[in-house]
Amino acid sequence: MMKHGKCPKCNTITWLVEHHIYPQAKFKENNNETIHICSNCHVDLHQKMGKIESDDPEFYKHFHIQWLWGAIIAILISTIVFINFL
Repeated sequence: MMKHGKCPKCNTITWLVEHHIYPQAKFKENNNETIHICSNCHVDLHQKMGKIESDDPEFYKHFHIQWLWGAIIAILISTIVFINFL
């Protein structure tokens, strides 16, 4: 599912794609936890996760939480810098 909005990782306003937190190939049942990110960040995330193999759902949840915190910190820093230039 796609929706228009701001990517939480790169702040780009564009069409966002739905990304499953747990890989669908490994966790088919009850796999409804998703985030919406832009296509570029989605490809980047899959490239990084492609190097990681695990059957533990908690591993993926921890990986995404760290990734999203990085995006939130980047948004806050960008906002502070923008406000200081006003």
